[in-house]
Amino acid sequence: MKKIFACTLIALGCMAGTAQASTEVNFLGAVNAKTCDLAPVFGGAVDATVQLGTVAAGATGTAVDFVLKPNGDTTDCEALTNSNVASVAWGGGEFTSVGLRNVSGNAADAHMLLKHKNAIEGANTPITSSKLLTTIKGDTLKADGFQYSAQLVGGADVGTFVASAAYVVAYQ
Repeated sequence: MKKIFACTLIALGCMAGTAQASTEVNFLGAVNAKTCDLAPVFGGAVDATVQLGTVAAGATGTAVDFVLKPNGDTTDCEALTNSNVASVAWGGGEFTSVGLRNVSGNAADAHMLLKHKNAIEGANTPITSSKLLTTIKGDTLKADGFQYSAQLVGGADVGTFVASAAYVVAYQ
């Protein structure tokens, strides 16, 4: 009986440890009457990888531009007018008070400044954990897309910088 009880306690202890190791799952989405399929464009081509280049420790790199713009069939985009606004909400839990943190690179204290260049309010202000939402007019979205700049900021640690962020677009 003592052996069964001891095995039960060990099993319960392992289960409790498993429950404590759970991770958070984030879900992003939007329900819109008007939609416009967007794609990230970097260097003139559809590309979801923005190359930030190399920066010295403690220095800020050169800003690199990319755009979230209508992709392919823009029929639904044509319904957007200047009386509409389109908002981008950034998520993924990797934004801090200074910008997008390094997720898996070994330059642990490096971060990236992500700035919405053509936002209605707060243009060129970094996207941070307290400011994840920016907005543009519908006509601006159709003509120019959501224009962003990204800048790598080096910390004391040297090495690679790897980060990603999810976004969701809402139209009003």
